[in-house]
Amino acid sequence: MLKDSKLVIETLGGNIVKDSARPIWLMRQAGRYLPEYHEIRKKSGSFLNLCYNPKLATEVSLQPINRFDFDASIVFSDILVIPDALGQKVDFIEGSGPLLEVIDDIQDLNKLIPSNLDNFLNKLNPVYETIDNLKSKLPKKTTLIGFAGAPWTIITYMLLGKSNQDLNICLNKLNNDEQFTKKIFDLLIYTISEHLIMQIKAGSEAIQIFDSWAGFLQGDDYIKYSLNPTKEIVKNVRLVYPDIPIIGFQKKYKNENNNEKTLLLINDSGIDCISLEETIDKEYILNNLPKNKVIQGCLSSKTLKTGINLEKEIIEILDLFKNVPHIFNLGHGIDKDTPIKNVEFLVKTVREYKR
Repeated sequence: MLKDSKLVIETLGGNIVKDSARPIWLMRQAGRYLPEYHEIRKKSGSFLNLCYNPKLATEVSLQPINRFDFDASIVFSDILVIPDALGQKVDFIEGSGPLLEVIDDIQDLNKLIPSNLDNFLNKLNPVYETIDNLKSKLPKKTTLIGFAGAPWTIITYMLLGKSNQDLNICLNKLNNDEQFTKKIFDLLIYTISEHLIMQIKAGSEAIQIFDSWAGFLQGDDYIKYSLNPTKEIVKNVRLVYPDIPIIGFQKKYKNENNNEKTLLLINDSGIDCISLEETIDKEYILNNLPKNKVIQGCLSSKTLKTGINLEKEIIEILDLFKNVPHIFNLGHGIDKDTPIKNVEFLVKTVREYKR
């Protein structure tokens, strides 16, 4: 039974409540821009230790709620807990991000296939404990969101070892090794689905699927490696929890046009809500948005950090989406150097706006 939360009941339910403040939360809202986060991070020893410590992860997840009273809390975790739980070596290097032991061939991949799903889920049990903790500690009106990465984005890390690598290497590997490709996608579709189902069972009231590198893919590659796997995950989750609200997110890649791919994700994946990245053609999406679908986003993270034209951009987004179900958010995660006063101004401006 869902809580009486604005985000789930009003917005993800497809409703618009006249004169009601727009629901707001921010991707990466629990993290490095908050001084209280750094205190907890020091205690944990490493980023993954923090993700797997229910007490500390709960505290970090609550920090932005306590400070800004956002309408949703997203569990503090990471998309790369999936390969880590499968047994691939994952480290987070301070200042340079994740570093993974590269999967080179099907023999490497076979070592990751769990003989028993319980072993995989037991490794991730601290995430579910964190969600269970949050369920009892959050205000009644605050929606609890779980999440996972989509297969394509996770695969890029598994095959390349870290971020900002040449994604063509990954794509060529998939296109030239059919057996490997089927096996890794089957593995990830299954384990990601189970991870999301367990998060819902633990208390998540909505889930978000992040396919951050989907914008790189074109044509049939986008359908095969991004859209269809996401569709399968949505289907698997809905077999167990048919009414769970599901948010999808994919990011533009360099100069590629993301408009049509975004519409494909809205129309064909089964998601309820599309989280728009900041460079998207907002009016194009709005004019082509199917009924009963929800928009989330899409303030520039850079604008929030600098504060330049901040009020102008906030109001433009609020005005543009005032007649459709809309959750205010960023087009990507909040930058670590974002001043807290800018976030306070954002929340105040959104809350004081009337449709």
